[in-house]
Amino acid sequence: MRALVLSVALALAAPASADSNLPPSYWAYRQLPDPKQEAKAQALMHLAGQSFNLGCLGAEGFECLSRLVASAQCYQLEYSDLDDVLEKLERLTAD
Repeated sequence: MRALVLSVALALAAPASADSNLPPSYWAYRQLPDPKQEAKAQALMHLAGQSFNLGCLGAEGFECLSRLVASAQCYQLEYSDLDDVLEKLERLTAD
């Protein structure tokens, strides 16, 4: 009986709606043609991945985050020296 319960539990734990036969989305491995749109899309996905309460807020939280990103200019900054990047940011924002 335990084996039956365990096999049913394992069967239900597998993703029932996953379909590996479907082709990937057209945009799955492409950048958006507009660099500003691409930056916003990447920013939205990075922020969504770092949002610890997005699961609680669901679609409403994602829509709110989408509106925030849509209203902002989005940039990605990679650096290895914090002092160097702080100096450059100060110069950029001084204007």
